[in-house]
Amino acid sequence: MEEYFYVQLLLDLQERIAEEVPEIQYIDQQLGQLQNPSGLQTSVIYPALFIDFPEAMYDVNFPEASYSEMSNNGQLGNIPVSFQLVSDDETPTWHQIPVEERKQGLEFLRIEQKLYKALQGWSKEYFSPFSRIMAKSTSRNHIGFKVREFIFTTQYEDLSASSEENLAEVTEFKFTIKENSLE
Repeated sequence: MEEYFYVQLLLDLQERIAEEVPEIQYIDQQLGQLQNPSGLQTSVIYPALFIDFPEAMYDVNFPEASYSEMSNNGQLGNIPVSFQLVSDDETPTWHQIPVEERKQGLEFLRIEQKLYKALQGWSKEYFSPFSRIMAKSTSRNHIGFKVREFIFTTQYEDLSASSEENLAEVTEFKFTIKENSLE
């Protein structure tokens, strides 16, 4: 396992999503790909999913990670994870289009629900179950794309600053029972 929480979490998320939601063709970190759509066209296959660990300074709509103290320099982290599901906007969805075509244009909403099912309650030994706290459409901000953004939260214990002697694994217990004699 990777020693840095965010690296391991991103790798595990990519693996989980690729297995559970194979309709998503491209899974990567959120690096502002939609800010430069001309460069995006050559490398991204749709539907795509961008993952981020947001900070309030980055986007006031997303919460930042917060930490509380535990013993021996450990901290409990409350971590938001944002997801941006992106589909190209090639199939129209307006009411005059035949219903089968509209359904095809709305397929990204089915993918979103499948992604929710794959992540809601999912956990591993190093983080608590994911819980969705927000979902919204931001398509109007990204012309030519259908975009849904949502946030899940999780928690983990960061013990990386704890002293080594306190992190040692206990492998053997010995108990000595002394008899009390009552005379």
